[in-house]
Amino acid sequence: MLAKAAESTEHASLRQALKREFERRGFTSVNSPAGQFRDMIPDVEGIDPSGSKVYGEAKLCQDFPESGTKEQLRKYGTDLPTGKKIQLGVPNACRTSVEGTITAWGLDGLVQVVGL
Repeated sequence: MLAKAAESTEHASLRQALKREFERRGFTSVNSPAGQFRDMIPDVEGIDPSGSKVYGEAKLCQDFPESGTKEQLRKYGTDLPTGKKIQLGVPNACRTSVEGTITAWGLDGLVQVVGL
């Protein structure tokens, strides 16, 4: 069984905002947190209107440019069973800088940044 660190109030709010964004975009079977896959538990999962499973991860501005964040997003983007990019929900205040970081890390092909 995986031990998960306590979630901050700020992260919980951001995770719920990402869940609502999935629902607003017409995703069905939206769950937060997502079900466990191997050793990963993304923050959100849902089925997009085309029928594909999509995963989402909520990150705070201070999570960038942490190397642990980079490795987690790389793992999610390459190991989760989906042909879609992982949806990365971040506060609007840091969306532009996070997009730059994602590009600098070479993850823009795996991660789509969503401002919340």
